Amino acid sequence: MELCAPLYLPGSSKILLLDHPKHLSNVIDTFVKEGFVRLNINGEPIRLDEWNEIYANHKDQNGLGFTRDTTVDLVIDRLLVNRDDQKRLAEAIENAFHRGHGLVKICMTDRKILKLKFYQKHLPMWKAIFFSWKN
Repeated sequence: MELCAPLYLPGSSKILLLDHPKHLSNVIDTFVKEGFVRLNINGEPIRLDEWNEIYANHKDQNGLGFTRDTTVDLVIDRLLVNRDDQKRLAEAIENAFHRGHGLVKICMTDRKILKLKFYQKHLPMWKAIFFSWKN
């Protein structure tokens, strides 16, 4: 699983770090200095240590083609969820909320199809027999 902080979400009314994906190169060095390793751009992983090479190769071709429809997420942590990593998971979620200004993306990386099931037990309508009137 990856915990990500959205840096730019198309159509979001939330104020995030980037006002347009084309400004991403302005913050890459800061992320590297802070120890981050990856970004997801439109769901595709990009290593931050490869950014300068990628950016240089596309600089002549009218940029990287970032538009207002481009999603940009900072990968905060990649981990397997188990009992031993609960503290790490909590710290990663807190960091992602902080970096994403209150938004977090959880990306399942094992490529398995997940079926989420929600269960809610319905109670019958309350009747007088449910209550004790004698004290």
